[in-house]
Amino acid sequence: MVNNRAEIRIAGLDVIRSVAILIVIYIHFNQLLLRFFPQLDQFNIPDGVTLFFVLSGFLIGQILLNTLDETKPFDTRSVFAFIKRRWWRTLPNYYLFLFINIILAFFHFIPGTVSKDVLGYFYFGQTLFAPRGDIYLESWSLCIEEWFYLLFPFLLLFFIRLVHVKEKLAYFISCLLFILMPLVIRLVSKAPYLQFDVWDAWYRKRVITSIDCIGYGMLMALLIKEFPGFFKRWKLLFFGAGACGFIMLPQISFPDNVLFYKLFFTSTMAISCAFVLPMGYYSTTLKTGRSFFTLTSKLSYSLYLCHLTVLYLADRMFPVSKVVHLVPFAVLYLLFIFLCSYVIYRYFERPLMNQRDK
Repeated sequence: MVNNRAEIRIAGLDVIRSVAILIVIYIHFNQLLLRFFPQLDQFNIPDGVTLFFVLSGFLIGQILLNTLDETKPFDTRSVFAFIKRRWWRTLPNYYLFLFINIILAFFHFIPGTVSKDVLGYFYFGQTLFAPRGDIYLESWSLCIEEWFYLLFPFLLLFFIRLVHVKEKLAYFISCLLFILMPLVIRLVSKAPYLQFDVWDAWYRKRVITSIDCIGYGMLMALLIKEFPGFFKRWKLLFFGAGACGFIMLPQISFPDNVLFYKLFFTSTMAISCAFVLPMGYYSTTLKTGRSFFTLTSKLSYSLYLCHLTVLYLADRMFPVSKVVHLVPFAVLYLLFIFLCSYVIYRYFERPLMNQRDK
């Protein structure tokens, strides 16, 4: 892979990634806040994970598009080089925290049961077709990402090498298939009366019903590459529409709109997230907070994987029984997960990422 803009730090995209991880951390910490402030449950927090999905698809899409622009043909070596780089980036941290969660759950330090379902975690099968297992709950999003980035380049290769479709058209068709197929699966899926927890497990977190979220980011990468002037000119308008959708869509009542949630919620949420990307992409500088957002962005993967486990342990060892203890608990918790994430990034994640081109 060649160096490209997707691999250069862009301030606006760092902000988007930072916002996504901070939302995820808050959503899980909110379970503790609800003990003392149940009224917080009246406002539904926007979905930070979908923002992660779309941003990830956008960045990886840029890498694939730049690969297609190279003079050498896109072949199996290109696919395996892409997958190799992807796995050096994601698998070491994933398996590190998988083993940590198995050990902690086995000794009952965190919730969950170590059963035969754990085997599915080793090949990202815990939410592939049906939810299985009750440990390492945050890993559902990694299942969606890993299966997408394994299947998409092979589908792209199929259209280019076997169907002889031009590269950009093959990329576009592949995006459309990954966007439309989950919608069809959600349409034909049958379930009893759909409660929110059932929808969350069987529609939002299953690979086959939510893999389209990444496809929208991939498609936006193509659109910005083909029509840069249009998106640069109207980036503020797209950002306003996307931000409104991102905040307001979760406020739609689930019991009164079950069909909407089943069929269209993940798609409309992903489209909203995709609309904020042009603003981030063209915001190459940041006057204030650049160091914080850059650091948070770099640590986001480790933060995502460690924050929930640390919260379980902290709440078990230092349970918050009084509201006055919330602020010091929250401050120490945030400092600790940032410290843990920095150590993991500095001494484990980054050294292994450096092996990608060797």
